Amino acid sequence: MQDTATDEFMGGVPLESVQSLDPGSAPSEFSVEQTLVAFLADLDRKVRLSFSAVLVLALVIAVNSLAVSHLKRDESVVARQSVPSPPQAAVIIPPKPSKSFQQTLPLQTIQVSSYIELKEQLKKFKLWDVSGQTEIPPIVFAAFPENIGLVGIEEKKKAFLHTLLPVAMVAQSEVYEEKRLLQTLLERLDLVNADLDVRGTRDLLQERLNNDEIHFLTHLSDKYRTTDVIELIHRVNVVPVSLIMAQGALESSWGSSRFASRGNNLFGIWTWGERGMVPAGRDQDKRHKLAIYDSILHSVREYILMLNRLPAYGAFRKIRANSMDSMELAEGLLYYSTRRAEYVGEVREIIRYNRLREYDTLVLAQDVPPDGEKIDLTGIIARDKNVTL
Repeated sequence: MQDTATDEFMGGVPLESVQSLDPGSAPSEFSVEQTLVAFLADLDRKVRLSFSAVLVLALVIAVNSLAVSHLKRDESVVARQSVPSPPQAAVIIPPKPSKSFQQTLPLQTIQVSSYIELKEQLKKFKLWDVSGQTEIPPIVFAAFPENIGLVGIEEKKKAFLHTLLPVAMVAQSEVYEEKRLLQTLLERLDLVNADLDVRGTRDLLQERLNNDEIHFLTHLSDKYRTTDVIELIHRVNVVPVSLIMAQGALESSWGSSRFASRGNNLFGIWTWGERGMVPAGRDQDKRHKLAIYDSILHSVREYILMLNRLPAYGAFRKIRANSMDSMELAEGLLYYSTRRAEYVGEVREIIRYNRLREYDTLVLAQDVPPDGEKIDLTGIIARDKNVTL
């Protein structure tokens, strides 16, 4: 049993929340360590300075520096069931944005009421068998059907993976979009260092950026909870599809858990708000619940943001700075569960046995926006309206 406290929550539930270290199980008690982590996380949120103001100051500092160089780009028992072969790939490479930079994705959201209907839709959009494909349609399934748990394990795993695949890729493309725009604006500022303790004024920023661009930068600072520009660049980054799949499978029992089918909660995010599902066996003096999301996409967005901004996953981000291999990144999930190394081993085994890294070579099927096209920064910010900053 495991849990670690955070102040994470987003995606349709404006509540304070905590990320369960092992949301797949139904925790019933907190350890002293877990309670302390929860207290410290809450304290950190309360004493946090306004990210917006400080980032503006940091950027002004950089603008006035003599630096003119540009920034370098960042670069289970169930698991042992067989799964149909995904597309072939000889080399594990970082997920590529390729065709996923379009500011507004032509998304099609699909609602299904049964497993039979889900399978029909997967076949319709050529998602049931993706072997030999290089592009995946930007299809978003709103939820898994409740009766997916009645399907045989081999077919259930295939349905889970190929339903989650386009959703995870859409969530990835959104982060890629944020990262690309962030780097574009910082390069315009000739930014090379932004951690100097010098004060400036907003007026200087306005010499090179418009109000929407300044708003976008400060919004990212709030969203990712850092005022250091270099750290912000490291935090605004993707999570490999294979890792999203592995943890989603482990935490939701391949989409068949009560929390997944009734609350779209694939990663076991906890909340202390009014909207949520009470885990079985919860002690009477506890108040945590399993968060409810409006869709699978909201759940994936929250999971990615959690790994990108919480102190507990600093090691994960350090590994990611040098590698996008999900087998290596799994080491950074040590604090996702009180089972620590055992949990990491389970995640790796699911990735290895099901050859999930081969999905990391796929891209979304959509057109690249023409050069010079105006980006609607306010639209990106509006997408995050339910994010807890």
